[in-house]
Amino acid sequence: MISLIVAMSIDYSLFLASRYKEELSRQVDPMDAVEIMLASAGHMVTVSGSIFVCCMLSLTVFYQ
Repeated sequence: MISLIVAMSIDYSLFLASRYKEELSRQVDPMDAVEIMLASAGHMVTVSGSIFVCCMLSLTVFYQ
């Protein structure tokens, strides 16, 4: 479970970093790039992470 959490964290971090770099390549101010990145990719990461947490919690409940 821990290795899966680490892998997902790295994946989400790389996804957000690539969105940030993409916005910077468009000559956007860095603070605006963070806002755009979180508005576009942040929602997907939040929903995906929430589903992942629910799945892991259900596994711990049903595994006992």
